[in-house]
Amino acid sequence: MSLILLIAHFAADPLLSLTRTVDRVSFPWLRWGLRTLLYAALPLAILLGTAPLAASLALWSILVLGHAASDLLIWHLAHKPPQNRSGRFAAWASLKLWPVLLILACSALAGPPSPFGLAVKAFVLGHVHPAALHNSMVYALMLLICLAPAAELVQKMLDTIRLPDERSSSPNGALVGMLERTVILILGFNGQLGAIGFVLAAKSIARYKQLEDKAFAEKYLIGTLLSAVISLTCLVVGKALLQTR
Repeated sequence: MSLILLIAHFAADPLLSLTRTVDRVSFPWLRWGLRTLLYAALPLAILLGTAPLAASLALWSILVLGHAASDLLIWHLAHKPPQNRSGRFAAWASLKLWPVLLILACSALAGPPSPFGLAVKAFVLGHVHPAALHNSMVYALMLLICLAPAAELVQKMLDTIRLPDERSSSPNGALVGMLERTVILILGFNGQLGAIGFVLAAKSIARYKQLEDKAFAEKYLIGTLLSAVISLTCLVVGKALLQTR
């Protein structure tokens, strides 16, 4: 169950962000409410199908309230002055990690599946091999982590070392990073580890002229290595979670 809940979390969490430029004056209550309702939909369906009714509703309430509170705190954190960027990054990372820990805790406390959950499981496993279903969820989870969540993590880390004359970052950089991590993950799962070096080299060649600036080169190296570490960590964890038939 934890895999399904984590997939739902990482799929829904990037939607309807509360830290847009237009939301910096006052708290976007309507957007926050819609985001919370959207986030609440998938966990409710999953929990009702995998745990007794009372336990499902209790755990669902904990997950939704925990995520809603995390959103509130992240919005307020985004409105603090930019002093002590390292502290802000640590606080942001803790608030982002909090819902994930809640999901893992709730999964451990969910108890035995409900009769409806057992019926759904029997139907699904009657059409899909258990190992294939499990492995497909592992692949989906690792891919989701390497997209928006990893891009946000890299961006927040780089914000702590923003250069004095640097303009706001382009969204193209985040897109390139997502593609880079996706390619590394796919190559890694297929055993093509040697080809990963070509991906990193191609990215460096594209930035060749800018790398003559030492400050930019150091920041670029941090971002590239952090991006690679995230994708390789997902690869290692994903391979450890895979089941053989």
